[in-house]
Amino acid sequence: MRSRARVAALAVLALLACDARKPSVVAAAPVHDAQPAACRASAATERLLRGLRQRLVIEAFATRGDVLERTLGALADASRSVEVRTVDRARADELGIKTRGVAFAYGAERDVIPEIESADDGGLELWIAMKISELRDKADAIHHRIGVLVGHGEISLGEANLLPAAAGKPSVREIITRNFPTFEFVDVDLRGGAQPIDETLEGLVVTEPERDLTTTELRRIDDFVMHGRALVVLAGAANMRAGDTKMLATLSTHGLERLLDGYGIELHRDVVLDFERSFQLSAMTQSGVATVRFPAILEVDRDRLDASFLPFFRLERLEMPFVSSLAIHPEKQPSATLKVVARSSAKATLDASDALELGLRTWKPRGEYRQRDIAAYAQGKMHSAFGASSVPDGATARVLVVSAAQMTANPFARAGNPGDAVLLQMATSYGNMEAAPAPLLDAILFMHNTLEAIALDPALAELATRAPCR
Repeated sequence: MRSRARVAALAVLALLACDARKPSVVAAAPVHDAQPAACRASAATERLLRGLRQRLVIEAFATRGDVLERTLGALADASRSVEVRTVDRARADELGIKTRGVAFAYGAERDVIPEIESADDGGLELWIAMKISELRDKADAIHHRIGVLVGHGEISLGEANLLPAAAGKPSVREIITRNFPTFEFVDVDLRGGAQPIDETLEGLVVTEPERDLTTTELRRIDDFVMHGRALVVLAGAANMRAGDTKMLATLSTHGLERLLDGYGIELHRDVVLDFERSFQLSAMTQSGVATVRFPAILEVDRDRLDASFLPFFRLERLEMPFVSSLAIHPEKQPSATLKVVARSSAKATLDASDALELGLRTWKPRGEYRQRDIAAYAQGKMHSAFGASSVPDGATARVLVVSAAQMTANPFARAGNPGDAVLLQMATSYGNMEAAPAPLLDAILFMHNTLEAIALDPALAELATRAPCR
């Protein structure tokens, strides 16, 4: 499966928090040829490279003249701070490179992409640019401060809901800050709207709330976006209490729909049930092993994820627990770009009942089968959701809505902790990093990509669709 080496490596990094042994860079003869005019770095990559404060050394093991070597040569052409070397098999082994890969050295920082398959070449420049940006931030002590909304009973990024309690108490917040220390989460308590959001924050993340946001609070969030900041909403209508073994959901969007509607993204009060592509596992029953499907936990594969969208970059699939349907209205933001970035399968129905049991039960489809929009993105010179103000010239506002109520949680661990044996067995399967699919790992990768999307030059994100260097 494409890119599984990277996925497995990050699994170890994320859950075990082990520091990989970083190889040192030794002298090697530069073997970089001049690049043809058609092979050059993008303007966004050039800005990144020319802003480097220290020398960047890139060592690659690749076939002479292939896409990887030409792409790296274009980076060397873009900045005198970049030196590109090709290495032999012995040096590649020393660096930890497998069949085709790249090692980086910037200041005291070292990192490696051990294996790049040919299928990865379409996003190669973006992948390399993200790695360079990460090294630069570490070496030059650049930190990205990201706000996280609190004060409404939100499902916290710091909630220990990823694994059965007996297996440890990791959280998304702990994993990200431990393994990607250039990101700093800052709690944002609006206190009823009494104070504005710190404008030095680069973005604001909103997770599933338990209580309504006031109009004044919504206006504070809108003011923040109008300063050209990023807003990420990981929330839908399905509200469940931790420890509820029935996974009983009551439906409320807690006022978020009023803010998002102004941005042209309509959040509906419902739950999407996908009867074709949803999470399933094998369970022992009285009649033997049976497959159990959870239609409220959508499995969204590459065919229904926008591969050009940075938060989904290099993801084969993504499990989205307890999703609500969306609709976009581009006419509400004529100076911005709005697009749907994730959808259900064509065999999805909606349920808007007052109380829904979304856990282990027998499911019978009801209602119309249809593909449903479940994630949307707006970017550009947006205007206020509540007034006449708009983003100032030269700034770009960004709003991402992924309408999954437990995007940053293991839903079985959250419902089963501390002691429901059946749910915790399911939680173990959901959190298994060596399985395929690996829902929890995909969620961590998505969260990291989303933070990168907030921190990076927005133009870099467009590299996901750039043709490979020829």
